[in-house]
Amino acid sequence: MAPVRPAPPNRQNEIRAWIENEILEGHLRPGDRISEQELCQKFAVSRTPVREALLQLASVDLVEFRSRQGAMVLRISVRQIASMWEVMTSLEGLCAELAARRMQREERAALAAVHERSRHFVAENDVAGYDDCNREFHEIIYAGCRNDYLATHVRDIRRRLRTYRRYPFQRAGGMERSLAGHEAVLKALAVGDDAGAGSAMREHVAGGLSFLDLVAELPAGAVSDDESPDMPPRGRPRPRREPSVPKAPQGARTRPRAKRAST
Repeated sequence: MAPVRPAPPNRQNEIRAWIENEILEGHLRPGDRISEQELCQKFAVSRTPVREALLQLASVDLVEFRSRQGAMVLRISVRQIASMWEVMTSLEGLCAELAARRMQREERAALAAVHERSRHFVAENDVAGYDDCNREFHEIIYAGCRNDYLATHVRDIRRRLRTYRRYPFQRAGGMERSLAGHEAVLKALAVGDDAGAGSAMREHVAGGLSFLDLVAELPAGAVSDDESPDMPPRGRPRPRREPSVPKAPQGARTRPRAKRAST
């Protein structure tokens, strides 16, 4: 067997992009094990670029390493999902408010076109097609808000929640409710109503996707069982505890310390 040559940096990036896409598209779900050996065989590389790609994904909270299990798609707790959902709701609303004041006419037209195209996927019950339109709809608003810093943070949260956000579209009426939310946002943006756009977007994200139903219908193993904020993440070393000094029994006499001789 010919020796495997070291992979160039762009090969490592290719491996990372492939794994990330598999996670974001739902082919690798939270809790699924990622086989380093299979990746080595698939890309014909050594373990080094595969491990580096996995470490990069772990740094952005898509992958975790567990003792005796290796790399796995990160599972987050319901508490973490709720926390990120609250932040995303506020940031999405702010994006819509700014976009209502800053979007150009061409951008509003593009947003309306995406919205109309998404109706077809709802009628055909095409979850994947609607999901793509949903991402494009929000991306146009991010661009229209003219705030790259804000848009980057919203994208980061959406990316981390993406694995969990596809399920509501698979529920009966899920796409229809999402479409209605987009309709309300679009109407406010069309007339430059920043307060109305922000309110409609927050209602769409917080209520339109039915967070409680989402959590209730997540497949078994999709979220972590660890709800304790004080417990360290799995696979990482626990903080070292200092040994405790045993207390003397009640009523026992303690030996006085010897005084140092004065010099």
